[in-house]
Amino acid sequence: ALGRIQRRLADLLLWQRTHRVGPLPEHSEAPLREVGGAAEAGEPLVGANTWAADIIALARERVRRAVRAWHGPEAKIVEVPVPALFERDEEGLATALLPNSVNLQVLGTDLVVPDPLVPALRDEVARGLGQAGFRVHFLKSLTYHVGGGQLRCASKVLRTPAPASWPSP
Repeated sequence: ALGRIQRRLADLLLWQRTHRVGPLPEHSEAPLREVGGAAEAGEPLVGANTWAADIIALARERVRRAVRAWHGPEAKIVEVPVPALFERDEEGLATALLPNSVNLQVLGTDLVVPDPLVPALRDEVARGLGQAGFRVHFLKSLTYHVGGGQLRCASKVLRTPAPASWPSP
């Protein structure tokens, strides 16, 4: 599975930063191959990531509105870009091509983060989360990722949610 992921990344030279897909280098003449579920849908991986980025942007806006409705229009919202790369599965849904760093565990100011397997992505995740005041610890979680799960699936961590409720949108 790791070899398949590395081949796709080598072909694409593309990664997505939560709300938009980064451009391919202008000097790159490598053709984009259609892969995985994206190929079955007749759409290249770039299209799958653009589609996922649009959905993420809508979700981020909903969260912003909810936070401001609950805490007031001047509420401070800190956004930390976490790189991710998606493909579309057989059902047309976005699935993470790499172990997804968003599925992390928070332990105070320490974060246990699925290793995204790509040094540039790992550095970007550590930088972004570090700037937000967290210490990042990467954990290999490819086995869970390939099996359709993520790091949190194996942690057996139970969270007790805060008693406050969100207002209806």
